[in-house]
Amino acid sequence: MPHKSITKALRPAVIACLVLALAGCVTPTLDSLSSCQDPRIGYWAARTTGNETLRDGYMKSIANLELKQRSRPLPDTMQDLRTYLKELKLPVEIDVSYSENSPDLRSLSPTELQKLASFVSTHPGESFVPGEGSSPEWRDELQKISRKMESLQREVTRHIRDALEELDGGDHAAALAALNRAKLLDVDGPDVINAEKKVLLALAVINLPGLEEEIEKKILPQVEAIRNESFGTALSSDAKVGQCLDLLTRADAALLKFRQALNTSTGETAGSPDLERVVGRIEQAVDDATGGCWAEKIRLNADKRLFWAAYEYAEQRAREAAELAPERKALLKDHLASSYGKILSQGAAHYVDQANKHFSRDAYGISLTCCRMAEEMIQFGKDLEVPESREITTWEKRCSASMADAQSKIVDTVQRRLVVGAFTPRSPEYSRLAATVYEKLVSSFSGSSDSASQLAWGVAVEKQDDVDHIRPTDYLVECGVSEFLVIDVAPVEIERAIIKVGRDISQIPNPAYDPKDNSNVPRTIFSQEVYHYQNVRVSHGKNARLKLAVTFTQKGRKKPLLALDKDYSADDNALRGVRLASIEDRLDVPFIGPDRLRDSRDALSLDPWPKATPPNLSSDGEIFAAMEQFAAETIVKSVISLVGSYPVSTLAAEAVRNERLGNNYEAANYWGQCLEYCFKLMSEDSGKSKNAEPISRKDRMLARLLKLSADYWSDCDPVLLRKMPDLWSLAVRSALELEDN
Repeated sequence: MPHKSITKALRPAVIACLVLALAGCVTPTLDSLSSCQDPRIGYWAARTTGNETLRDGYMKSIANLELKQRSRPLPDTMQDLRTYLKELKLPVEIDVSYSENSPDLRSLSPTELQKLASFVSTHPGESFVPGEGSSPEWRDELQKISRKMESLQREVTRHIRDALEELDGGDHAAALAALNRAKLLDVDGPDVINAEKKVLLALAVINLPGLEEEIEKKILPQVEAIRNESFGTALSSDAKVGQCLDLLTRADAALLKFRQALNTSTGETAGSPDLERVVGRIEQAVDDATGGCWAEKIRLNADKRLFWAAYEYAEQRAREAAELAPERKALLKDHLASSYGKILSQGAAHYVDQANKHFSRDAYGISLTCCRMAEEMIQFGKDLEVPESREITTWEKRCSASMADAQSKIVDTVQRRLVVGAFTPRSPEYSRLAATVYEKLVSSFSGSSDSASQLAWGVAVEKQDDVDHIRPTDYLVECGVSEFLVIDVAPVEIERAIIKVGRDISQIPNPAYDPKDNSNVPRTIFSQEVYHYQNVRVSHGKNARLKLAVTFTQKGRKKPLLALDKDYSADDNALRGVRLASIEDRLDVPFIGPDRLRDSRDALSLDPWPKATPPNLSSDGEIFAAMEQFAAETIVKSVISLVGSYPVSTLAAEAVRNERLGNNYEAANYWGQCLEYCFKLMSEDSGKSKNAEPISRKDRMLARLLKLSADYWSDCDPVLLRKMPDLWSLAVRSALELEDN
């Protein structure tokens, strides 16, 4: 327990001592605590009085008790011995707070107890004492550990010596066995680690010729033969590339096994510059051959005009290369940049041409999907640091132009209105509620990227009175209010009490004084007038009630959206900033009661005059306003979820419906529209007409879609919701299937 809580811990003892003092009992002092039931109390008492002999005795007792808790049989390994030694080196904490019910504390006078508490709180450093400096038994245990460690160290040294001798003699199995015996005793000792590095390095040098033979004399020549025979010609095929990559996978596995054999038990690596130079040469040869195979696979896909397959293949290989050591990662990235850069212009041109073709057929969703594919291919080229070229720059500009054209058409497609109808029955308060809802919706759907505007691309908020007619695509929101009430609760008296107020003080003769009496009775005493006030406490309250139902109508179908049925009272008040309960303090006319009489003037003080407290309830207008805000916020939240579900409930739903009907072209178009809508949810400000961020940040889009599914789309069709995380793949796949057909 921290020292700031010691006074609190000692409080029960203080109270007990006060009772003893008032009863006239004789209580011991700190100096008299020569024998305590609790040595912790004795230690602090001795520290407070400066009695070093008693302090040392109690310290020894405390240390021995702690030693019984910490001690255990001596471990058999150096690692466990070091842990045990570290535990015994920790100081002993002497905390008086655990002894708040100690008889030793309860026997002290309040003055002595306060002295003890004051010393403890002002000497936090005295709470910790070293066990070895306080107890001979503790020192004996440390000496046992030291002797055991010395014995184990001699055994470890002997095993290491045996391992190195066996290594010099060429018996590698015996060297490893001796090393393992040393590791069993001291797995992370510096001598063991150094010996392990020597043994592993020696074994690696012995195995290195076998690694060279396997990779440089067998695997790489086979790969080179296949490459020379077919790569870059009509004889090349995916099967031949796969055959080469299978061979190179064997080479990588051999390299990985060789490097893992150099790792010590503690994760350090044994090695030498000469060894690293040879292994690095082999790795570079394997990576060069691997990069050549990747390039051939990319070329084969491009020759078949499967540019998206080429992009996906290159992206996957880039992810694999990112897991390798920096030197290998850089080399493979250079290979990818070179091979991918050769087909990038063709791929971007292909998908921009596809976008324009679908645009001419009014399939703006498919057009945008193709633009996104071209954009992604170009962005990935930048990630690989493919050198800029005039062709790529040209196609990037054309892609942006085609995307802007298709986006302008999509805006018209998703354009819809949110119409706020009248709140019935028509009355000033309900009209005010309708106006509040309208203002909040306008604010929500036209604010920053953190607001509901992200969910409402293409939505305009209107009042029903301001529109000529309701369109089939409009959301018409209406509300019927059943109850909107504030009810006064009858006041209830809850308490009566007398408040005594002492005021004027005067000195008067003491009627108990007798000049003939030799006792110390004072000649005069002090008198104080006391006013008595009757205080009556009365509770006041109000109740409120709100009941309404909200519906929305679209395409001629009216559906329920929200039902609110809320009672608000002092016991259950969900209205922010509203007071539905209050206590009134009433004061009757005072009367003067018996005076207070004291021997000392200091024993009397002037009491403050009591004050009547009127009830402090919110006005009916404030309560109505709070209910308006609550209702408006709840309605707006439901409307946001309704409007924000558009990409799922409308676009994705239409895509799935057309897929079931076999209308693949229409399905692909709706998936493209849905993808573009969700791109707007990714942008920094969906109210602006700028392009959203490139799809290359797929993880970010996935996280955003999952969050939208949880926050706003949870009421949508679960079948559709399961498809939303794969939206990008669904849009691309449907566009590619059209291309194949």
